[in-house]
Amino acid sequence: MRHIIYQDFDTINIPNGSIVLLCGVQNCGKSTWAEKHFSEECIINTDDIFYEILEKYSPEKISLDEAEILTSLEIKRLIKKSKKNNPYTVVDAVPLECNERYQWIKSFCNDFDNIVLIIFKINIFEVLSHPRKPESHLDDKWGITFPPIDYIMIMNHRLLQEIKNGLIALGVNSVYIMKTEIIDSVECNILNE
Repeated sequence: MRHIIYQDFDTINIPNGSIVLLCGVQNCGKSTWAEKHFSEECIINTDDIFYEILEKYSPEKISLDEAEILTSLEIKRLIKKSKKNNPYTVVDAVPLECNERYQWIKSFCNDFDNIVLIIFKINIFEVLSHPRKPESHLDDKWGITFPPIDYIMIMNHRLLQEIKNGLIALGVNSVYIMKTEIIDSVECNILNE
Protein backbone atom coordinates (compact mmCIF):
# COMPACT_ATOMS: atom_id res chain seq x y z
CA MET A 1 0.00 0.00 0.00
CA ARG A 2 1.30 3.44 -0.94
CA HIS A 3 1.08 6.11 1.75
CA ILE A 4 0.77 9.76 0.82
CA ILE A 5 1.46 12.38 3.47
CA TYR A 6 0.15 15.86 2.73
CA GLN A 7 1.62 18.77 4.66
CA ASP A 8 0.82 21.67 2.31
CA PHE A 9 -2.78 21.69 1.09
CA ASP A 10 -5.95 23.74 1.02
CA THR A 11 -8.34 20.87 0.30
CA ILE A 12 -8.67 17.42 1.87
CA ASN A 13 -9.89 14.86 -0.67
CA ILE A 14 -12.06 12.16 0.85
CA PRO A 15 -12.67 9.23 -1.54
CA ASN A 16 -16.21 7.85 -1.47
CA GLY A 17 -16.48 5.09 1.14
CA SER A 18 -13.54 6.37 3.20
CA ILE A 19 -13.07 6.02 6.92
CA VAL A 20 -11.66 9.35 8.16
CA LEU A 21 -9.73 9.11 11.43
CA LEU A 22 -9.07 12.30 13.41
CA CYS A 23 -6.08 12.47 15.75
CA GLY A 24 -4.68 15.20 17.98
CA VAL A 25 -4.27 16.22 21.59
CA GLN A 26 -7.35 16.75 23.74
CA ASN A 27 -9.12 20.06 23.22
CA CYS A 28 -7.31 20.94 19.96
CA GLY A 29 -10.51 21.49 17.98
CA LYS A 30 -11.05 18.12 16.25
CA SER A 31 -14.76 17.88 17.07
CA THR A 32 -15.47 21.52 16.22
CA TRP A 33 -13.63 21.13 12.91
CA ALA A 34 -15.45 17.85 12.12
CA GLU A 35 -18.85 19.41 12.84
CA LYS A 36 -18.02 22.24 10.43
CA HIS A 37 -16.88 19.97 7.56
CA PHE A 38 -18.85 16.73 7.83
CA SER A 39 -22.50 15.70 8.13
CA GLU A 40 -23.53 14.88 11.69
CA GLU A 41 -24.82 11.42 10.73
CA CYS A 42 -21.36 10.54 9.37
CA ILE A 43 -19.46 11.35 12.60
CA ILE A 44 -18.79 8.75 15.30
CA ASN A 45 -17.55 10.38 18.50
CA THR A 46 -15.38 7.89 20.40
CA ASP A 47 -15.79 9.74 23.73
CA ASP A 48 -19.57 9.46 23.45
CA ILE A 49 -19.33 5.71 22.73
CA PHE A 50 -16.86 5.19 25.59
CA TYR A 51 -19.11 6.99 28.09
CA GLU A 52 -22.18 5.09 26.86
CA ILE A 53 -20.34 1.85 27.66
CA LEU A 54 -19.26 3.16 31.08
CA GLU A 55 -22.90 4.05 31.75
CA LYS A 56 -24.01 0.45 31.01
CA TYR A 57 -21.48 -1.23 33.29
CA SER A 58 -19.89 -0.71 36.67
CA PRO A 59 -16.19 -0.84 37.63
CA GLU A 60 -16.98 -4.07 39.49
CA LYS A 61 -18.13 -5.78 36.25
CA ILE A 62 -15.51 -4.64 33.73
CA SER A 63 -12.16 -2.84 33.77
CA LEU A 64 -11.36 0.36 31.90
CA ASP A 65 -9.25 -1.73 29.47
CA GLU A 66 -12.28 -3.92 28.78
CA ALA A 67 -14.42 -0.79 28.31
CA GLU A 68 -11.90 0.44 25.73
CA ILE A 69 -12.10 -2.90 23.88
CA LEU A 70 -15.90 -2.69 23.90
CA THR A 71 -15.62 0.88 22.61
CA SER A 72 -13.43 -0.24 19.69
CA LEU A 73 -15.86 -3.05 18.81
CA GLU A 74 -18.85 -0.72 18.98
CA ILE A 75 -17.10 1.84 16.77
CA LYS A 76 -16.42 -0.85 14.16
CA ARG A 77 -20.07 -1.90 14.28
CA LEU A 78 -21.15 1.72 13.81
CA ILE A 79 -18.69 2.17 10.92
CA LYS A 80 -20.16 -0.85 9.12
CA LYS A 81 -23.65 0.55 9.65
CA SER A 82 -22.58 4.03 8.49
CA LYS A 83 -20.90 2.65 5.35
CA LYS A 84 -24.28 1.28 4.20
CA ASN A 85 -25.94 4.71 4.39
CA ASN A 86 -23.22 7.36 4.04
CA PRO A 87 -20.52 8.26 1.50
CA TYR A 88 -17.88 8.38 4.29
CA THR A 89 -17.53 7.89 8.04
CA VAL A 90 -15.53 10.09 10.44
CA VAL A 91 -14.10 8.66 13.67
CA ASP A 92 -13.55 11.49 16.14
CA ALA A 93 -10.97 10.58 17.40
CA VAL A 94 -8.39 7.80 17.57
CA PRO A 95 -6.22 7.52 20.70
CA LEU A 96 -3.24 9.86 20.85
CA GLU A 97 -0.84 7.50 22.66
CA CYS A 98 1.34 5.88 19.99
CA ASN A 99 0.93 2.17 20.80
CA GLU A 100 -2.80 2.41 21.36
CA ARG A 101 -3.27 4.55 18.22
CA TYR A 102 -1.20 2.11 16.17
CA GLN A 103 -3.36 -0.83 17.33
CA TRP A 104 -6.58 1.02 16.48
CA ILE A 105 -5.37 2.11 13.03
CA LYS A 106 -3.94 -1.32 12.23
CA SER A 107 -7.27 -2.88 13.21
CA PHE A 108 -9.21 -0.39 11.06
CA CYS A 109 -6.88 -1.00 8.10
CA ASN A 110 -7.45 -4.76 8.42
CA ASP A 111 -11.24 -4.35 8.47
CA PHE A 112 -11.83 -1.42 6.07
CA ASP A 113 -10.47 0.13 2.86
CA ASN A 114 -9.72 3.78 2.13
CA ILE A 115 -8.44 4.99 5.49
CA VAL A 116 -7.71 8.74 5.65
CA LEU A 117 -5.88 10.05 8.73
CA ILE A 118 -6.12 13.74 9.66
CA ILE A 119 -3.55 14.77 12.26
CA PHE A 120 -4.08 18.07 14.09
CA LYS A 121 -0.63 19.66 14.44
CA ILE A 122 -1.73 22.55 16.58
CA ASN A 123 0.11 25.15 18.67
CA ILE A 124 0.16 23.38 22.03
CA PHE A 125 0.09 26.63 24.02
CA GLU A 126 -3.08 27.67 22.20
CA VAL A 127 -4.63 24.28 23.06
CA LEU A 128 -3.71 24.61 26.72
CA SER A 129 -5.30 28.07 26.89
CA HIS A 130 -8.73 26.67 25.90
CA PRO A 131 -11.11 25.67 28.69
CA ARG A 132 -11.33 21.90 29.16
CA LYS A 133 -14.46 19.88 28.54
CA PRO A 134 -16.68 19.53 31.59
CA GLU A 135 -16.20 16.35 33.58
CA SER A 136 -18.80 13.60 33.38
CA HIS A 137 -20.54 12.18 36.45
CA LEU A 138 -18.92 8.88 35.39
CA ASP A 139 -15.36 10.20 35.80
CA ASP A 140 -15.48 9.91 39.61
CA LYS A 141 -17.22 6.54 39.49
CA TRP A 142 -14.54 5.09 37.20
CA GLY A 143 -11.57 7.08 38.54
CA ILE A 144 -11.02 8.91 35.24
CA THR A 145 -8.98 12.10 35.41
CA PHE A 146 -8.04 14.59 32.72
CA PRO A 147 -4.41 14.19 31.72
CA PRO A 148 -2.12 16.76 33.30
CA ILE A 149 -0.63 19.48 31.12
CA ASP A 150 2.83 17.87 31.04
CA TYR A 151 1.32 14.60 29.72
CA ILE A 152 -0.53 16.49 26.96
CA MET A 153 2.72 18.25 26.01
CA ILE A 154 4.63 14.95 25.92
CA MET A 155 1.97 13.27 23.75
CA ASN A 156 1.98 16.25 21.40
CA HIS A 157 5.80 16.15 21.19
CA ARG A 158 5.75 12.41 20.38
CA LEU A 159 3.15 12.99 17.68
CA LEU A 160 5.32 15.74 16.16
CA GLN A 161 8.34 13.41 16.23
CA GLU A 162 6.37 10.71 14.39
CA ILE A 163 5.38 13.28 11.76
CA LYS A 164 8.98 14.51 11.42
CA ASN A 165 10.33 10.96 11.04
CA GLY A 166 7.62 9.92 8.57
CA LEU A 167 6.28 7.23 10.90
CA ILE A 168 2.77 8.58 11.06
CA ALA A 169 1.26 6.74 8.06
CA LEU A 170 0.95 3.37 9.86
CA GLY A 171 -0.76 1.64 6.93
CA VAL A 172 -3.37 4.24 6.00
CA ASN A 173 -3.97 5.41 2.42
CA SER A 174 -3.34 9.10 3.05
CA VAL A 175 -2.40 11.38 5.92
CA TYR A 176 -3.16 15.09 6.16
CA ILE A 177 -1.16 17.13 8.67
CA MET A 178 -3.52 19.95 9.73
CA LYS A 179 -1.49 22.93 10.94
CA THR A 180 -2.81 25.75 13.13
CA GLU A 181 -2.47 28.34 10.38
CA ILE A 182 -4.73 26.45 7.90
CA ILE A 183 -7.35 24.90 10.19
CA ASP A 184 -9.92 27.64 9.48
CA SER A 185 -9.36 27.80 5.71
CA VAL A 186 -9.01 24.16 4.63
CA GLU A 187 -11.93 22.61 2.74
CA CYS A 188 -13.07 19.01 2.40
CA ASN A 189 -13.95 17.50 -0.96
CA ILE A 190 -15.89 14.23 -1.01
CA LEU A 191 -14.90 12.40 -4.19
CA ASN A 192 -17.60 10.43 -5.99
CA GLU A 193 -15.36 7.63 -7.29
